[in-house]
Amino acid sequence: MGRRQGTSTLQYAIGLIFCFSLGTFFIWIQLPGVDTDSTQAPVGPTPGQVHIDPWRDRAEPEPDEAHHAHEQDQFEEVDEHVQAGNGCVYAGPKPGFLGGCATDCRPYPSLAEALNVCAGSRSCGGVTASASKRAFELRQNPIVRHSQTAEMSYVKQQSKECHNLPEPPPPAVHGAWQNPIGVDLDTLGSFVDNQPTIFISIAAYRDPMCHITIANALRWAAHPSRLVFGVVQQNAEGDEPCLYTKAPCDKDPGQLLCKYRKNIRVDEVPAIQARGPTFGRHRADQLYNGEYYALQIDAHMYFVDKWDEQCIRQFEAAGNDLSLIHISEPTRLLSISYAVFCLKKKKNNKKKSQNR
Repeated sequence: MGRRQGTSTLQYAIGLIFCFSLGTFFIWIQLPGVDTDSTQAPVGPTPGQVHIDPWRDRAEPEPDEAHHAHEQDQFEEVDEHVQAGNGCVYAGPKPGFLGGCATDCRPYPSLAEALNVCAGSRSCGGVTASASKRAFELRQNPIVRHSQTAEMSYVKQQSKECHNLPEPPPPAVHGAWQNPIGVDLDTLGSFVDNQPTIFISIAAYRDPMCHITIANALRWAAHPSRLVFGVVQQNAEGDEPCLYTKAPCDKDPGQLLCKYRKNIRVDEVPAIQARGPTFGRHRADQLYNGEYYALQIDAHMYFVDKWDEQCIRQFEAAGNDLSLIHISEPTRLLSISYAVFCLKKKKNNKKKSQNR
């Protein structure tokens, strides 16, 4: 009885060990990297097999692993600065990508070609290489951003060889008015048809509504002839100018921007030479020429009927020559447009001077 029981226990132990060993074997053959069949076909393209690269418009043979490793090492071991054929210097490679296409984001097959083309383009801020290191794109923004796809970038440095040295803006256009010395400001301020003039300051940066804003101000004013515009137009090639009209003025002189052309002073600054909103507004203020009131607005504004009389009436109701009327207008683009109406000088005089 005792011997038979011991035999059953031994058989049970052997069976348990066999099951454990068999289960371990099946788990082991499922582990990655275990090749149980030496005749299994390799996964992926073999050397010489045609591989279609979505960045390229032609097929090319896939390089073998040794060649690809050499290409990778060569890319990573580039000095901190590389140089294009004309001497333009780039900082890189830097991990990340550059934003915005300088042209059409067409990829170049080699880094040298992309650097040379970028060196001759004022709008190109550098070159971004794809993770495969076989596509190189010209980018506009020289600020490197984090890339989730292992992209690398070369940032264009400022130099005459790179054709990107910032050019100084053109000299500002000044109005004829000069701050008088020893003259009572109460005697100043121009009038047109016995109406006090309003100087309207506009700093427009590539704004397609600039000419529409000027036309709206003229159209809805009770006395459009008293409006004088000081416009700083900061445009790039192809942008609509602030004096745009549907037809030439000699063919249709009745258009508002043609009829009041002498009331519109324009200071033209290339967009690439702009220095921000304060720069534009400062230059616009320099177009002032002794007008009675001053209005500073954005280049995308709408006006109500007889807005000029309403602004003056509200200003006079304040009873303080240092008052400002500030207007915040939500636009269709969910942004805010601003306008500020004020008096350019003290106004205590009873006698109005007529300068025009």
